[in-house]
Amino acid sequence: MTARTRGVTITAASALLLAAAVLSGCAGEDSAAADCDTVVQVPPDYSIPACGDPHLAVFLPGTNNADLQSRIQYLEETIPKIEGATMTIFDGKFDATTQLNQIENAIQSGQYNAAIAAPVDGVLMCDALSKKAPAAGMLVVVPNLAICGLTAEEGEELAAPGTLAYVGGTQSPDYWTDYLTWIVEHHEGEPKFIALTDPPAPFPLTANFQEAVKRVHEKYPEFEIVGEAATDLTVAGSFAEAQALIQAHPEATGLVTMFSTETEGALQALQAAGAEGSLTVYDKGATGFAVDALMDGRIAATSPERAITSTAAMLNAILDARAGKDVSRFIGNDGAPIPDDAPASGFTVFTADTLGDFQPEN
Repeated sequence: MTARTRGVTITAASALLLAAAVLSGCAGEDSAAADCDTVVQVPPDYSIPACGDPHLAVFLPGTNNADLQSRIQYLEETIPKIEGATMTIFDGKFDATTQLNQIENAIQSGQYNAAIAAPVDGVLMCDALSKKAPAAGMLVVVPNLAICGLTAEEGEELAAPGTLAYVGGTQSPDYWTDYLTWIVEHHEGEPKFIALTDPPAPFPLTANFQEAVKRVHEKYPEFEIVGEAATDLTVAGSFAEAQALIQAHPEATGLVTMFSTETEGALQALQAAGAEGSLTVYDKGATGFAVDALMDGRIAATSPERAITSTAAMLNAILDARAGKDVSRFIGNDGAPIPDDAPASGFTVFTADTLGDFQPEN
C-alpha cells in the first residue's frame, strides 16, 4: 500500500525489508522489527520506519508565557492517554546554543522517534532538524517558527525538506500584512503606532512583522510605527518596554503587540502612567486575558493564536504518519478551519462585536 499527500508518502513494507532501518533508526527497546510494517517517506529522500511506540521529544524556545504553558499542559494531559507513548519536554530558555545542544543530544541518544520542534533560531537548527533528525529515524513537525530560513515563506514552502509537516501560518508576512491593513482601515485617528514585538533575531517572527509594516506603509504612507521595542514575551518585560515607548512617543495614537503577554504588560504600563484609553490597543494572541480585555473595552481587536489546536495538529500529524495515514506538509491557521470569508493567509480578527463563541486556548 502506498498513499501520497503533498510530498509525504506512507509505504507498508515487510519486516525483513525494514530490519536494517529499524536497527538504526527507531528508538526504544520496543522497536522490534516485527512491529515495523510502515515506513514514512519524507522529502527529499528519507525513509523513516514507524515502529514501536511513539517516543516524543518536544523542543520549545522557552516555557515562560501563556502560549507555551498551554502547549505543555495539553501534551502532559494527552501523552499518557496514548498507549506506550513517552515524552520529554526541553526548555530552550530562549537561548539558541542551549536549544541546539538539547536537540543534538536528543538525536544522538537514540531515545526518540518523533519531535515537535519550535526553534529559537531556525537557521541554526536547520541541519539538526532537517537532516540529522530524520536520518536518525525521527519524524519532525515544526510550528509557526519555521526552520532553514523559510520563516518568511507562505503555505507549503514553510515546510523544510526533511521535516514531516509545518503547522501554523498565523505569523507569516502575509498574515501580518492583512492584520495591519485591517488595523489602518479601522483605526480612528492618525495611524501612528508604537509596537511591542517578539524577541529580536535570531528569533524569526519579528522580521515577518517588520516586513508587513513595510508593505502596509507602501500602500498607506500615513501609517507609521513611530516606536518599536522587542520584548522577552513576559508581562514584566513588556511592561518595562511599553513604559519607555509611551513616554518617548506622545504622538502615537495606537499600540500593536505580537502576543497577548505583551498586551498585558502594555495595559499595565498605560495604567501606571495614568494614560488608560489614550492609545487604541491591537492584540495578537486572543488569550484568556486578551479576550477579557476585549470585552472590557481595554483593547480594540485581537487576532487569535491557537496553542492547543496547533499542538494537537502537530501530535496528530506524527501519529497519523506512524499509522500509515495521509499527512499534509502544510497545516494552516494553526490547524483550525479557515473561515470561508478569510483571505488567502487565513487572517482572522475579533472585535467585541464579532467574538461570538470563540474560546481562548492560551
